[in-house]
Amino acid sequence: MSVDLCTDTVSCHNKCNIFGLVNMLLILILLLGLLVNVHGQGVSSLDSKLSCDPGWFGFQCNRRHCPSGVAWNPGDKGSVQPDTFYATCSNAGYCDTRSGECKCFKGFTGASCERSFCPGHCSGHGSCVPLSDFEFEDVAYLNLMSLNHLPHDIRSVFHRAKNRVCQCDPEWTGPDCRERLCPYGDDPRTDVTTMKKGTQNSEKDEIQQISLAANGPIFGSMLLEFETYHRQKYHTIPLFFPSRLYSDTLSFSGSVVRDPWRQLNIFEVGDFLTFSNTVSNNDKRCLVQSIESASSLTCEGVTFVDENIEQNSSLKTMSYLDFFAATRDKTSVNSVDNIFDHSNSLDSFVEGDIITIKGSKRNDGFYTVMAGSNSNRMYVSPKLKNEKTFYNVSKTSELYFNSSDNSLSYDVTAIDGVTKFGDNMLGKLKIFKGGDRIRIMHTQHNDGIYVVAPIPTPLSDKIYVTTSLVNEVAPIGSLLSLQVVVVKEKQIHLERRLGHNVAYPSKVKWELENLPQQILPSVNVTLQYKTAFDMAYQVTFIDRRTTGDQKLLSCKHEGCDIAGCAPRYMGLHHLSTIENFRDGNMLPAFSILTHDVNGESVNRILLNSSAFTFDFIALGYRSGTKFQIAGSTHNDGEYVVETITNEKQIEVARNNNFTEEILPPATARLMHKMPLGKGCTVSEVVKGTHEKVECSGRGLCNAKHGVCECMPYFTGAACSIYFSIVQ
Repeated sequence: MSVDLCTDTVSCHNKCNIFGLVNMLLILILLLGLLVNVHGQGVSSLDSKLSCDPGWFGFQCNRRHCPSGVAWNPGDKGSVQPDTFYATCSNAGYCDTRSGECKCFKGFTGASCERSFCPGHCSGHGSCVPLSDFEFEDVAYLNLMSLNHLPHDIRSVFHRAKNRVCQCDPEWTGPDCRERLCPYGDDPRTDVTTMKKGTQNSEKDEIQQISLAANGPIFGSMLLEFETYHRQKYHTIPLFFPSRLYSDTLSFSGSVVRDPWRQLNIFEVGDFLTFSNTVSNNDKRCLVQSIESASSLTCEGVTFVDENIEQNSSLKTMSYLDFFAATRDKTSVNSVDNIFDHSNSLDSFVEGDIITIKGSKRNDGFYTVMAGSNSNRMYVSPKLKNEKTFYNVSKTSELYFNSSDNSLSYDVTAIDGVTKFGDNMLGKLKIFKGGDRIRIMHTQHNDGIYVVAPIPTPLSDKIYVTTSLVNEVAPIGSLLSLQVVVVKEKQIHLERRLGHNVAYPSKVKWELENLPQQILPSVNVTLQYKTAFDMAYQVTFIDRRTTGDQKLLSCKHEGCDIAGCAPRYMGLHHLSTIENFRDGNMLPAFSILTHDVNGESVNRILLNSSAFTFDFIALGYRSGTKFQIAGSTHNDGEYVVETITNEKQIEVARNNNFTEEILPPATARLMHKMPLGKGCTVSEVVKGTHEKVECSGRGLCNAKHGVCECMPYFTGAACSIYFSIVQ
């Protein structure tokens, strides 16, 4: 039975009116709340559902989303987005929806808990870095020597998940960088190394090689950097490179030195130079007073004897040479590396001469003539390789000249026990390759100079030449030989620059041994020249503390020559050179043009794109680049690049007009200064076998203080010194 609270009385009517009014007000408030912005983070309407602003959610839009990151684990079902692998708080924490902040689990940090937490904030002795950027070398507690020991897929996961570890400062170690590193050294009681099969061998000193290679004279300055076992890095002062120039046409007159090869611009006013291997007693020292051009400089306080004013070259073309490597038989004439000339034309070379050999297959380079040389045999240093540069016909019907295809064919039946390898046979023509210039002598119709064609491919029993031949069976005694060039070089050394000693071996040794704290107390340094532009320092670490598992030296040759650099140095450069040798079709490496194909006037240098891989852009040519032309017939001088049409063609400023040379001499060359690039490398020649052991294996490391507590009879900072009561 229902009870009506309201009756027809006045008071009851008043109550009904009050209750009705209250209900209507509540309904209006609810409707208004749905029509206006709810909590300021959403909008609703009577005919649509609630829509929250980005980052907010909930019935009243009063809850906040938290940041997402790459998930550390699968988490709850559906918590990881399948396309991005992202999850709220990276599944390494929970989301506080009131503040929109992630509350990370222990060991994780970041706005979305996306990275691991470094223990103890690295104790103030290191920095928290991604594991992918971590340097693993010399981290004893991880027992890893290199990041490369980790599989690539694992390293990518580390980088992606942003695992963080402590990268400790020098002299500190441990997961949280709280421990000090102790000195490393060589166990003084182990002077031999036990091999795998039980044999013993004396321990070896570490030898490293700093190699510098270019295609032109090297000049400038560099630093050498050494890194200790404790990851401390030290570098030398800037070392000026001991530049060397070689020129067979170098001339002297009064106090002026001239070089037609236009290489003198690598020197500076104030340099001390030394001349050697001259022929008129001009082996003197010179202080550069002025440099007029790349081909001329003036010395201060020196008067030279006139020499080679006509600029005659000492170049000799040899056609009948044998190269002999030294044998062990001390009684043999070949016990020393030597060159034998069957034509007896070596009489112009004497002991001490520096010579350049070009055109051989295995022995091109720079050599010094040794004692005992004569007109047919020349002893040289450094080492040679066995090579024969000619072929002498010794049998009838052994060699044929064919005019139909301009080929030379060798009859392989003349060889006993012919062996065939594919399409090639062991014929006597195997010493000739495409592009070689060969001289043919003692025939009836075919004497002359020829170029071996690169196509068809030369075989050991058949080669093709680029010019016409006459049909002929070569008579016995006919000679085919490579054109080998031997040049006597005059030499210029850079001795000092602006009061600084140049980096000859003694200077490099002094600088390395005087690094801070004498970290390299004893080294030996030598300098070897393979060619004029290919040389190497060899550094031997002879102190026992630095010969075990030694880190490589670093060659800092890029330079830093702007304000703010410390130290400031120019870096290493070289005269990048394009030599105008000819290809198998007698095309030159470059041509100098004054008219284009339409007859328009130009100042252009064009590279032969069909036969050579030279590239102006790759060789550093740019608009405004200054370069030299040397050895040409009419165009020697300095020029400026105006525009680069493409990698094979440059235009030169019109204020320097060319004389057209479509076929410049084979000696012509283009040169310009450019950075050495990757031409300075360091390698390990001999791996040191001395131990690199904490406290030399003869003491315990006090990690709190970084001090070795040595065993009885051992002393020194690294316990590397042994003494006994008997001593």
